[in-house]
Amino acid sequence: MKTIVAVALITLGVVSGLLLLNHRSAPKDQEKLELRTKLEEQQSRAAAEAERAAALERDLVTARIEAARKPQKAAQAPSQSTNPPASGTAMLKDPAMRQMMEKQQLQALERRVKQLVNADMQKKLGRDSEQSAHLRDLLKRKQQPAVELMMALMSGELDETEATARSTQAKAARAAADQEIHDFLGKDKYDYLDWFERSDAERGRVRDFRSQFADAGAPLSHEQEEQLTLAMFDERQKFKFAIDYHDPSSFDYSRLDDYFNEANMERFFSEMSDLNEKTLARVQSILAPEQLQEFQRLQSEHLERGKATVRMTHTLFPIRKKGAP
Repeated sequence: MKTIVAVALITLGVVSGLLLLNHRSAPKDQEKLELRTKLEEQQSRAAAEAERAAALERDLVTARIEAARKPQKAAQAPSQSTNPPASGTAMLKDPAMRQMMEKQQLQALERRVKQLVNADMQKKLGRDSEQSAHLRDLLKRKQQPAVELMMALMSGELDETEATARSTQAKAARAAADQEIHDFLGKDKYDYLDWFERSDAERGRVRDFRSQFADAGAPLSHEQEEQLTLAMFDERQKFKFAIDYHDPSSFDYSRLDDYFNEANMERFFSEMSDLNEKTLARVQSILAPEQLQEFQRLQSEHLERGKATVRMTHTLFPIRKKGAP
């Protein structure tokens, strides 16, 4: 349903823009420019709404899986010493359910890759349409092994040895695809694309900030948005996490349950709070006092959502006990 809504939003944005452009038979050059600007803004807003709708759809599937697990957890005997796969894992063992979720994940990957290698990126990298299509294929090959690994982990079909082996295979496949991208683009253009890809989290957050700051009566300028993105990314890159739950490739799959123990999670949350403080100090020269207050509030909200995500990640990755069916 949300996918249909997302498509409708994009269609509405395009149609509305075309109606604006065709409203007058012979608009002046300045009027054309203004109308085209409105069209671009509408298309951008519609695309953003589509991505938010897709994210909500993925969250809904995750929530359904978690809800399905709760009855079985409540029914377990207190003396039970093992952790059998919960009913959510059984759902993923169902071929139709797994196919549906894999399709959703791959569609989300397709959207991210298209957003990354858009017309502007194509121009910056000096690639034509055919070359850009090849680059998108390489980027999907780079990310797809991680998607497949996450699905296998969520199904509960892997024990620690198998999870470690699959993780090693996924890293090797990612590295091979990444090297192909490097060879295809050359060092300078590869470095730019790599930075742009790794800073996607910060750019996404700043896009979300835009409406929040505006609603608070302290809108961000375009220059502030760019400076904020760079500052947030730079501080995250410089920060050395003892355990980094942001990066699934760094997980210790040989002892995943222990890796997500309470002490490790609390340490990560504490380090995230430290990173927030460093970032807040860094952006004081970028933001006005009222903007700084709003930024601090949004940081706190992001941290709380991050805590929930980390705990959910552990719940969604049940490791099968070695020798268990």
